[in-house]
Amino acid sequence: MTLNDPIKLSSVDINVLHILSTNTKLTYNTLAEALSSSSATAKRSLQNLKAYGYITRQGSNKAGYWQLIEKGKIFIIKEQKL
Repeated sequence: MTLNDPIKLSSVDINVLHILSTNTKLTYNTLAEALSSSSATAKRSLQNLKAYGYITRQGSNKAGYWQLIEKGKIFIIKEQKL
């Protein structure tokens, strides 16, 4: 992938963004349950979204939460308009 290539989010990544837009304090296991997938899939999706600049982690692993940053918020708004 080059610098100007558009990022293609998977359907799992899109679902994770929608879930995080309503509840940011999810663990890998509770997110996996919401997705009906494994915790490894949830973890991989969160890592992808973080690397793509849609989310960031605030606080510690135990007491922290996921935060949609501007790019993630814009994506959710665009998705809702479709």
